[in-house]
Amino acid sequence: MFPEIQSMVRDVELHLDSRWADALQDSGLTAREVSALRHVVLSSLRGLALRTVSIGKNATWDKELEMFKRMVRQLLIATGTD
Repeated sequence: MFPEIQSMVRDVELHLDSRWADALQDSGLTAREVSALRHVVLSSLRGLALRTVSIGKNATWDKELEMFKRMVRQLLIATGTD
């Protein structure tokens, strides 16, 4: 059963990588860089979600999300101008 789940997850990951690569095709990033960016974005959001669990539902992440968006935007701007 576990190999089938791994295969399904791998297929979903490849599909999501492809969708992100399509969306960011003019960014100047390689397909591997887009995949890495997707993983960083999702890992960061999961981290904030886990911190919400430990801090409570009243936790806010406005500043963190603002900073994260600036970092991703800078990456895309810098890469697109090379």
